Amino acid sequence: MSAKKLINIEVSREIELPDECKNGFLKLKRYKLKNVYENNEKSREYTCDIVYRKQVDAVGILLYFYENNSVKILLRRCLRPPLFFRKNFVKYDFENENNFFVYEIPAGIIEEGETKEKDIDKRAEIEVLEETGIKINKENLINLGKPILTSPGFTIEKVFIKAIRIDKKDFDNREHVTGDGSLMEEGGELHIFTIEEALEMCYNGEIGDSKTEIALYRLKKFLKQF
Repeated sequence: MSAKKLINIEVSREIELPDECKNGFLKLKRYKLKNVYENNEKSREYTCDIVYRKQVDAVGILLYFYENNSVKILLRRCLRPPLFFRKNFVKYDFENENNFFVYEIPAGIIEEGETKEKDIDKRAEIEVLEETGIKINKENLINLGKPILTSPGFTIEKVFIKAIRIDKKDFDNREHVTGDGSLMEEGGELHIFTIEEALEMCYNGEIGDSKTEIALYRLKKFLKQF
């Protein structure tokens, strides 16, 4: 680890990549960078790859309600095809390594032009209805802290974490939904757990989605205030 104080990053150049790196749902940029130190000294040049979408950020929403003096939370169990390919890249053998279904909070990409807090809340309202069939009022959304970075070593994505209290009847009377119609998310199911059950599932690997675990811990902290 360098004893020099790093104060900035300098872009030496952007490396031109093939069109297939620019035109997909996920895009790739490659830069040559130098670290800049307090005395204006610079590091040797190094390569940095950035993976991003046209719509960079996302919002995740944790739905909860009270039943029998217990906090219940709602998660989706949905298909995540990229996990199917882990076995092609990871050679050590873990239990459930080939499981390509994931428990998650409802979430969705923040679309272009949705730059204000009220726009993000509206996007959250839309995604909850689309993925759960439950109608919520965006005015009742709770911010669970600042947005989180998902994998800052290679992506610039942030996820805004929100929560909303619903009634059990909202779940019982929900509309039938099929998600956004994408085959990438086919077969989604809704499941109810206590918050303690869900946190234990995070610990033992049944829930591996990081935004969901963070949302659960943040909601638990939020509820302790009351």
